[in-house]
Amino acid sequence: MSQVLGILGGGQLAMFMCHAARELNVSTIVLSPDGDACARDACDEFILSDYDDPSALQRLGESCDVVTLDNEHIPEEALLSVARHCAVYPQPGVMSRLRDRLLQRGLLTELNVPQVRFWSVDTEASMRAAAQGAIFPAVLKRRHGGYDGYGQAKVERSEDLAAAWDKLAQAPCILEAWVPGVSEFSIVGMRAHDGEIKLYPEIANWHSEGQLVRSDIPAQLPAEIASAAQNIWRQVADGLDYRGVLTIEFFVDQENTLMVNEIAPRVHNSGHVTQLVSPHSQFMAHVRGVLGMSLPDIEPVIPGTMWNIYPQHGLHDPELAQKAENQAGGRILLYGKSARPRRKMGHWLATEEERPLVSEVMKNAEHRDAS
Repeated sequence: MSQVLGILGGGQLAMFMCHAARELNVSTIVLSPDGDACARDACDEFILSDYDDPSALQRLGESCDVVTLDNEHIPEEALLSVARHCAVYPQPGVMSRLRDRLLQRGLLTELNVPQVRFWSVDTEASMRAAAQGAIFPAVLKRRHGGYDGYGQAKVERSEDLAAAWDKLAQAPCILEAWVPGVSEFSIVGMRAHDGEIKLYPEIANWHSEGQLVRSDIPAQLPAEIASAAQNIWRQVADGLDYRGVLTIEFFVDQENTLMVNEIAPRVHNSGHVTQLVSPHSQFMAHVRGVLGMSLPDIEPVIPGTMWNIYPQHGLHDPELAQKAENQAGGRILLYGKSARPRRKMGHWLATEEERPLVSEVMKNAEHRDAS
């Protein structure tokens, strides 16, 4: 009898996990409140439910060997409810520390990991203290939720902090120092139940308005920076007794100082490039890791690039995407979403040889939208 993997959340990450699970003869059950979820047609069973429905959560937990997550915003109560019936990875305790940006920073402080300076902003008193003691410019972020530039605001001067906090509805926030001129990269890696670890090469990332635009593997990093980042990844994963795929985003400033930007307890947008450049993608690695299987071989990893496709590119239309592929090469994977501003509609993967032509097509698509 095959194993059954449950997934809380039904976005594109869940969809790709379902595809990987099918290759392993693993059945999948997805629970999501979104009737149009990307993973609905990819899983073996779909449960349409809010995350606060005890009967639906019980049904999921009792039907699965292991449950994992599509995103880190699943309510803690839902994780604890499912965990009464089966194993959940990442564990609810891990998620409680990582989904809260302030607690995540506290974890990094405990582990003595280099990171940007930060201040808590969750009361009038703490807001005033941060305005007096923080370094500006800075970025104010909601402690919970928010992604792709949502739920945050850049604060140029101390006197602007109160207005920025009001803009975020005075939600519990964290204020982080703005680091100018940084390069950004991520490490996507996997950790097994027995502590075995495998890491993909470092991935260079470029963002625009808080959204990931492009990821290149491998990142062109000094050897000492790459080694230090790998050691930090291992330190964090071991410290959490983590199981499955974990992603850590890093900054490197103009003095070659390495800092952790953020920990993502899941498969990651930048890791989509592994679908093309490695024998086994991050999705295969995560499914195997959480189910207690041996970790897959990820070598050799060839150079490659991923571009995110947004509505302005026009490539979310399958016919146009196929024409673009025929013109430039590579591989376009669409999520089947309805278009709205700033929404990821798919991604385009290309080898090093295909990169120049695909890059040109993407630039032309952006230029057409701007004109």
